[in-house]
Amino acid sequence: MQTENEEINFAVARLRQKGASETQIDTFLEAEYNLVLVSGQTSPAKPGPMAAAHLTIPAPKIYRNDNSVPPKWVAMATWRWNNLRDSIGAETGFCVHRSCAVGEEDGFGLAFNRHVADPGIYSMLTWGMTDYYPPSTSRGHVSDANSDGVSFIGQDSVKKGCTSCVDDYSFANGQLMYTIDNVGCGPLTAFSKFGHTWSSVRVDSIGIAPNQVNINFSTGSEKFPKASPASNTIKLC
Repeated sequence: MQTENEEINFAVARLRQKGASETQIDTFLEAEYNLVLVSGQTSPAKPGPMAAAHLTIPAPKIYRNDNSVPPKWVAMATWRWNNLRDSIGAETGFCVHRSCAVGEEDGFGLAFNRHVADPGIYSMLTWGMTDYYPPSTSRGHVSDANSDGVSFIGQDSVKKGCTSCVDDYSFANGQLMYTIDNVGCGPLTAFSKFGHTWSSVRVDSIGIAPNQVNINFSTGSEKFPKASPASNTIKLC
């Protein structure tokens, strides 16, 4: 049986699959689940390493859940890959006419700038560009989870019909939701970070602490981390 966290996560993933805009998603969340995006500017994006040019990690969003009294809160972080031919396809030239793992495990984490008073539940979905890799929570497992945030690690896979083409990629899109039962006092913001690997490099673990998503890679150069801008800020007490 799905938790409410997973129900909302899957609902938003289906909207993203249909090409919904961020504004349409925000409107849907408020109308269907009474989740109100708290106003507040996000930080500007910082340029990432050149190898990460095809990975987009927008600023997370923090919503207020007005179905709860006092209100609970939801933080949502996402990623998406662009131009898979020149990124994932180039990394997996050996894989043709089948589905293959892309190196070892990748990882994604969300961290707040401080502890929250009472964390709730969390989930992470990944999905591809077609029905070959539908939205699923089964492709990742928790690496670290506490009152500062949560991180997941999982094996990404690619389906290819030729040396450089990419028919589908299991981590083409991802979405992490973290529910907060009580945020506590003081300004709260969040950011996220993705760790990608190929060849024999892997993400060993991802530690979460205030303002920190610490990605621990195994030895090797076939890797990169990429972080999001900071989310909107909520201010309480």
